[in-house]
Amino acid sequence: MMDKPWSFRRSLSLLVLALIVMQGGRALAQADNNIGVASGAKNKVEGVFNGKTQTIAIGNNVFASEVVRTGTDSLAQLLFLDQTSLSVAPQSQVTLDRFVYDPSRGAGTVALRATVGAFRFITGTQNANSYQLETPVATISVRGTILDILVFADRTIVIVQEGQATVTSLQSRLSYDLTTPGTALIVWAGGRVEGPITW
Repeated sequence: MMDKPWSFRRSLSLLVLALIVMQGGRALAQADNNIGVASGAKNKVEGVFNGKTQTIAIGNNVFASEVVRTGTDSLAQLLFLDQTSLSVAPQSQVTLDRFVYDPSRGAGTVALRATVGAFRFITGTQNANSYQLETPVATISVRGTILDILVFADRTIVIVQEGQATVTSLQSRLSYDLTTPGTALIVWAGGRVEGPITW
């Protein structure tokens, strides 16, 4: 009979310890997946990570595989570990698919998937071939430095502000180079491409 209270207390202690370890493991997993920070957030900015939706505020970490979305009259500015910057306009959604960065070599991979909305992408310190963005109709290989991207259900508009990019239509598999600042390419869902045109 004397053993029962002790056994109960021990079981309760082990349960609490297990919960702490689980929480700690989740925190460590998040720390491992941390790829940057929200340097700006206005009005309704949300992140969906591990099936949970949370508000993103200035200073919050962002994680690999997280979905970031903005509401009406809302804006987000994300700064990644390699100094890549992503501005997210109102009513936009982007998935932070993959981020690998080795500071000692200045190399890695940045892959984003923009579903809808408007974005400004500024490359960071990695090799120019490290950056790729995907939309419903096109893949964009960024060669630096500043791109504006407008994503609609039936088309994607890529505008080079500085640097250059290669845009590939997912329908036709044909690629087009944008090398002149101030020019744009419009890729339609059916495979039709307009441009480069002056924007």
